[in-house]
Amino acid sequence: ELYQRLLAWKFSDGRTFVLDRERDTWSLWMGWNAETNNFTAWAGTATCIRDDSGVSVVGTNDGKILKLERRSVSDNGTDIVMDLRTGFVTRGSALRKWCKHVRLMFHGGDDADGHALVSWRDGFSAWEPDRAISLSRGALGGTLGVDLYGLGVYKARQWRLRYSGSEDIVFAGAFEEFEVAED
Repeated sequence: ELYQRLLAWKFSDGRTFVLDRERDTWSLWMGWNAETNNFTAWAGTATCIRDDSGVSVVGTNDGKILKLERRSVSDNGTDIVMDLRTGFVTRGSALRKWCKHVRLMFHGGDDADGHALVSWRDGFSAWEPDRAISLSRGALGGTLGVDLYGLGVYKARQWRLRYSGSEDIVFAGAFEEFEVAED
């Protein structure tokens, strides 16, 4: 795989922003610390495409040279964790909304074995405890849709979705059934 269309900027605070010019997308690359269960600076410091093999390699801050692959499920033996966060959702109203039902949609491999964690917060309050959702096709009846019910009342809500696993899973969207309360 060639990475000629990726441009990366690494900042002193540990964040690495990557522009994929082929897909016209931005992403934030971070490492994962399994002991603290949180993100850390990505270890990559330099990259090149080898002239002899065309393989993309990355040099790390601890002196390792690693192969850079789009389909990797680990970063030098540590899980790669996807973290998606929405902005604050108001559904066009400052009134309270009752979240009756949320359906999360995923596309991915045939044998999805991972799990995702979904959480939310209302305003700038603390995140609700993560809810684990299975991405096993058997558990999902042959589809990659997950339904959640009874997620409370909010005025402005932010959602967070985390995933790690050996399958290449794509979060395809979310649908919320809600009712606006009359204040």
